Amino acid sequence: MKIHILFGQRNESYEGEYAPEVLLAWDEPSIDENPDEFEAEIVRVMKKNEGEMMAMRVVATEVNADKIRQIRVGRPVLKGKVGE
Repeated sequence: MKIHILFGQRNESYEGEYAPEVLLAWDEPSIDENPDEFEAEIVRVMKKNEGEMMAMRVVATEVNADKIRQIRVGRPVLKGKVGE
């Protein structure tokens, strides 16, 4: 399963002052069901944060769906690969 994450990099006084932040995250099945709302939400979040962020980008990350389903029965540790 893929999770699409909008990361933002806050304006910095010096390089490395802030770590990238997750501003929005949607799973692929939700995007497939409502792609227009996903795109609209990206636009809303980017507009809301444009004064504070020097860069924003959506990154698709592959995660193990079985690990996510374990949320019902425990505390999973999710590992994934960031892809473009």
